[in-house]
Amino acid sequence: MYRNILESKEPEVREEAVEKLAEMEGPEVLGALLLALEDEDGDVRASAAEALGTRKSKEAFEPLIKALSDKDPWVRESAADALGSLGDPRAINYLKMLLEDEDEDVRESVATSVKLLEAME
Repeated sequence: MYRNILESKEPEVREEAVEKLAEMEGPEVLGALLLALEDEDGDVRASAAEALGTRKSKEAFEPLIKALSDKDPWVRESAADALGSLGDPRAINYLKMLLEDEDEDVRESVATSVKLLEAME
């Protein structure tokens, strides 16, 4: 059902679908969120990253690492936050590469997530 909505031509509709998916459970939900992380719209991708961070799913780790390279700073920031929430210390080295990001919000999110993950080690 939500996969169809995620194919809407309207980015706002897709973003709202991602926000609704974040409140739901089930394996199909995870698949839809991972798909949304590759959406053409940055807001949709950022919302998907945020939603994946709340799920703490191991399957989200690699896609979120990839999202750290996104052209949209909000996506990078959301991916950094999500990786901190996942609690997987393997993310630390990837995150540290963004400590010099051009965007201040990205740098702040990265620093926070690195501190959080280092405290878990």
